[in-house]
Amino acid sequence: QVHETIEALHKADFGGWPMKWLYFISGLLGTAMIAIGTLLFSLKRRKRSEHEFGAATAGIYRCVEAFNVASLAGVALASIVYLHGNRLLPLEMSDRSAW
Repeated sequence: QVHETIEALHKADFGGWPMKWLYFISGLLGTAMIAIGTLLFSLKRRKRSEHEFGAATAGIYRCVEAFNVASLAGVALASIVYLHGNRLLPLEMSDRSAW
């Protein structure tokens, strides 16, 4: 019975579709919170140290912000590809979990 309860919590089977949508929206909000926090931190850091790297300061902080956006987008894309790729593997494949 404990196993069934944990499985229901893991799959969000206990609240129907409203609960599944709540989990999905919460996941999106958590991701947005991390993304916005990263960007706000780099903007705050840029304003606090205007000439930290001399004449190259503006370019360096543009690169940092671009890397922040690229890394967050990359993590999201990698997660989507991983989950979709798992569905493409045939169920009868031997040692499927290792792939």
